[in-house]
Amino acid sequence: MKENEFDVLSCPLDGWTLVEASAGTGKTWNIGGLYLRFLLEKRLEVKDILVVTFTRAATDELRDRIRNRIAAALAYLERRGISTGDEFTSALLERLFAEGRTHEDMAGILRLAFCSFDQAAIFTIHSFCQRALALSAFSSGQAFAVKAETDDSELVQEAVNDFWRRHVAGGRFSPAFSGWLEQKRFTPDRLATQLRQHLKKPLATVKWPDTADTAQAETVQETIGRLETVFAEASACWTAEKETVMTLLKEKCADGTLNKTSYRIPYIDSAAAAFDRLFATGDALAMIGEKDKTGHMTASKLAKSTRKNREMPQHPFFRLAEMLAETCREVETELEAARYGLLKRFLAEAGDSLKEKKRERRTIAFDDMLGNLYEALHDPDMPWLAEAVRKHFPAALIDEFQDTDPLQYAIFSAIYGESDKPVFLVGDPKQAIYSFRNADLHTYLAARKRLDARFTLMENHRSVPGLIDACNTLFSVNERAFMQDGLDFVPVRSGNRALPHLRDESGNAGKETESMRIWMLPETENGPPARSDALRQSVEAVADEIARLIQAGRNGTCTLDGRPVSAGDMAVLVRSHNEAALIREALANRGIGSVSFSQDSVFHSREAQELECVLHAMMTPEDEPLLMAAVSTEMMGLDSVAVEALADDEAGLSGLLERFGQYRRAWLGHGAGYALRWLFDREKVVARLLALPDGERRVTNLRHLAELVSREDESKSAPDSLMRWYTLQRENDHRAEEVELRLETDRNLVQVMTMHRSKGLEFPFVFCPLLWDNQPKNAGRGGDGIEYHDGDETVIDYRPLSETDGQIVKKRMNTEQAAEMMRLIYVALTRAIHRCYLVAGCYTFRNNATQSRKSLLNWLVAGNGFSPEDWLSGNNGKKAETVLLPETGEIGDAWKALEARSPHIRVIGLPSPVYRTVGENDKETEILSARTFAKTLDIRWRMNSFSGLIRNAVDETETGDHDERIATGETPVSGGELPAFLKEDDILLFPKGTYAGSCLHAVFEHADFTDRTTWEAAARTALSRYPQEVDGRFPFRPETAGDACQSMALDMLENVMATPLPGGIMLNTVENGHKLVEWPFCLSSVPLSAGKMNRLAKRFGYAVPQLVFDDMTAYLNGFVDLVFEADGRFWLLDWKSNHLGYRQEDYCTARIDQAMTEHGYHWQYLLYTVALHRYLASRMPKYDYDRHFGGVFYLFVRGVRPAWRQADGSPSGVFFHKPGRHVIEAADRLFGQQVRAQKEKKA
Repeated sequence: MKENEFDVLSCPLDGWTLVEASAGTGKTWNIGGLYLRFLLEKRLEVKDILVVTFTRAATDELRDRIRNRIAAALAYLERRGISTGDEFTSALLERLFAEGRTHEDMAGILRLAFCSFDQAAIFTIHSFCQRALALSAFSSGQAFAVKAETDDSELVQEAVNDFWRRHVAGGRFSPAFSGWLEQKRFTPDRLATQLRQHLKKPLATVKWPDTADTAQAETVQETIGRLETVFAEASACWTAEKETVMTLLKEKCADGTLNKTSYRIPYIDSAAAAFDRLFATGDALAMIGEKDKTGHMTASKLAKSTRKNREMPQHPFFRLAEMLAETCREVETELEAARYGLLKRFLAEAGDSLKEKKRERRTIAFDDMLGNLYEALHDPDMPWLAEAVRKHFPAALIDEFQDTDPLQYAIFSAIYGESDKPVFLVGDPKQAIYSFRNADLHTYLAARKRLDARFTLMENHRSVPGLIDACNTLFSVNERAFMQDGLDFVPVRSGNRALPHLRDESGNAGKETESMRIWMLPETENGPPARSDALRQSVEAVADEIARLIQAGRNGTCTLDGRPVSAGDMAVLVRSHNEAALIREALANRGIGSVSFSQDSVFHSREAQELECVLHAMMTPEDEPLLMAAVSTEMMGLDSVAVEALADDEAGLSGLLERFGQYRRAWLGHGAGYALRWLFDREKVVARLLALPDGERRVTNLRHLAELVSREDESKSAPDSLMRWYTLQRENDHRAEEVELRLETDRNLVQVMTMHRSKGLEFPFVFCPLLWDNQPKNAGRGGDGIEYHDGDETVIDYRPLSETDGQIVKKRMNTEQAAEMMRLIYVALTRAIHRCYLVAGCYTFRNNATQSRKSLLNWLVAGNGFSPEDWLSGNNGKKAETVLLPETGEIGDAWKALEARSPHIRVIGLPSPVYRTVGENDKETEILSARTFAKTLDIRWRMNSFSGLIRNAVDETETGDHDERIATGETPVSGGELPAFLKEDDILLFPKGTYAGSCLHAVFEHADFTDRTTWEAAARTALSRYPQEVDGRFPFRPETAGDACQSMALDMLENVMATPLPGGIMLNTVENGHKLVEWPFCLSSVPLSAGKMNRLAKRFGYAVPQLVFDDMTAYLNGFVDLVFEADGRFWLLDWKSNHLGYRQEDYCTARIDQAMTEHGYHWQYLLYTVALHRYLASRMPKYDYDRHFGGVFYLFVRGVRPAWRQADGSPSGVFFHKPGRHVIEAADRLFGQQVRAQKEKKA
């Protein structure tokens, strides 16, 4: 097949065409040109032209670029512009004019395209799949409305857990197989990882051991029986004959019968100690995994190590040890076969289970979109689908095709197949760097082999001619620079794009003209520098050069099109976040600001870890260790000394506890996003983080995380569920676009970014300081299932490979990994417009330079003539069969020789650090700040509540008093045991704590007391809003917890409704029209004094905690659980879920009075009574407290039941009191004398 240069103006517009575009050759520009030709020549509409790329950002860029091309051409045709904007469009229109087309005709086509451009079919690959499936929603069984999830980890884990419960947990396997699974780390987390691997590679060939289909865990038992028999015989023999065996072996060692290399006295002692330990256990299964430690006493080992013409030591124990080892190997083989059988079953069942869960919940992950379309296209019941999609999109432009994978290519092949519809595949295999996103270069290469039309873009429009020549030179030295077959480097030439003019007269010798500057790591008489020194020197040299260029820009000796070169013109490319941190620190030390770009997940940041601590503390503020962990984070600002002081400060700790309790209630009432914004503002988190050196980065991460949490909170029913989601995000390696680290500022700063992130970008100056580092990284993924390529085929191999096959696969995987790294180097070195700085050379690691000699940078200049496998596996030549690599001096000479190949390359020694700094007068990086607030606020004004007063709080928005801080720990049981009368669904076993209390309150809130048919729905609704989790302290199983909790809640409701209350009140007679649920109140703003309130309580004999708060002017607000009318009077009722014990006596009058006193509930109902007193006085013309107010009930609902009566006949768990009129009037005066004022006004 002949390779041709691509001409966008004249290429044929039919069939499949591959366009290979090297870096900077105008790939997007050519796609825009093809789009114009489809519009004007094929007369297609924008909705007919399918354009597919792989990220949302690339889609947005393509959309803008194509729209602008259409607009420019349309303006010219409508004579609103004097030119088309580019030579291609002018040539295209001239040709069409020559063919007889008119201005009006073509202007009409482009006008329609421009006006309907919102309908343009420019998609990501996932959006296209969804659109294609929508064409056949009925036939393919796809839901019309589904929620697209960027991450389905939670559902994956759920499918894994379901399988684990059904097939693994609960003692379903023998101890031998269970122990083997544990030894092999057969865990839910490992299974989830393997399931994700298979979901991402649905077309991979999976190779299993031959026994995986037939092996069963139960069949191992027969072999284990034989193992136990041999073990018992060997143990008896060892006990009786140990001394004889040891003496015999040591004699044979001493007289030279046994090979001295294999048999020494310490080896024999070690084997004997192993047998002693194993036989002492009495467990034959203990031999599994331990047989190698006892091998020196097996007959086969002794026979192999007996010297020629000598008699092998003889003893019955040696034969028994041999039988023991052989039987143990058989057991291990059968156990491993059974494990693979279980794993294979898991992958089949869990995959189907996951699909069903997504179907039930109407959710879909991005990978599912591709899989669903692939299945639909290959469904024999839908043979018409491919034709339907093809008619809908009769032309296709596939961008970034080097990032395709087998599934994506199979989809396009199924749609366009052998048709003559135009399909353009545009990409650069030298920039295939996204294997971690499942991109598969082998698919690209296989597709290229099958295509007849292959073209190449040969003009680079990004870089100046000198830099193009330098890159051509560097990548042409080694004929196999890119290591893999089919990736040959084709030099490119300079294009005709007008670039900014660089004038650099800042050097010591005047003008600096070289476009690629290569700095060599220094060599001394002791050889190359240590790796740590090389890292430091490289980073400092780059920071110095950036400082020099910025200063030269200010001095006027370095300009771009006449403007000073500035920090924003510089980019430093690195491989990792850690390397970026080194660069940014060095720049900061020189007074240079920088900004970091990375494709790392924000959930892997330090801020994500700290926010997790804070969220846990917000969810359970009563847990002091969690609370202390939260405030010790940098975002909260307390160091170890402050935390220790806080622990000893009762008032301070109480205030902190109250604040976090408020955040929790805000979370429950208004959502996690609202609560986090309040916390950030109130605790001054942003200001604290901005004061740190990397403050902008940290605040950006924190706000990004808060946004993601807030968005996810909308679909979560409870904080526990949200926290499970958050934990999964922290643990997994999923890297969706929406979780990638965001840019922290758009100021004119040095840009430090990963090489992956730099793809598609360009910068005037590019620095690559650390590409010489060859610190090894493991190829592939640990655990079961080795993933590799066999030709063009992706293989996931579970078979035990022979040593030879294993080495072949390992070399293949290492070569693929190195080849991708080489492509990443190519991406990095082709980002510069004017100048590229590269640090190269050798270093030592652990006093050896081998690691650096075989680095990929050195491969470029010194690896010609070596195979990639030999280069990667070569060492220092100590082994005769090892390939000899070039010495460090030869490698240095190879780099220096580049200067003779290109006048635009300069190779010099790495400059020594001078720690150059930049002055303070860089106005471009001036940080703006808000004006300082200089006024004084009256901080004594507050919104407050009972909870705020009783907890020393001074700033609270009340959202309910649902037993906020009831401890979640286990309540001591009278007598030490659970009472025998307790049923599994007794309310006394219901979970404890704030969250559980909110659930029980909700049961009463949603129930119609007089209609028992509503009670079950009320319980179900409450549990759906506040789902409960249980652990080993509960007598029922976790999988039945939901049913048990509902039964408990329903039983509690029935008991409370059926229990007669003081005054003859029966709650099951109170109709909805005679009650107010969660009645809100707000008392007027008045001066409040803790001293006055304490004196009032003491005066009237109320046992309450002493209030401690600063004098304030406050509105007192709150919510009363229930206000109801019965027998012509109004009553207050508060539900209490406090767990006081498991027996009837735990809810007697004395225990109830104790709880009322400890929690300050007397103050609560006095406040509530004053509020209702004022409300009734304002609504009832002839209101009288004594006649119209009935009293206050506090129902400790766990202990309220008809059968539990006290000695005086009163119900257990019930507190009743009607404060005297004189008490309420005194409290009314204390809180503003509202009732008296109203009466005087009426008079």
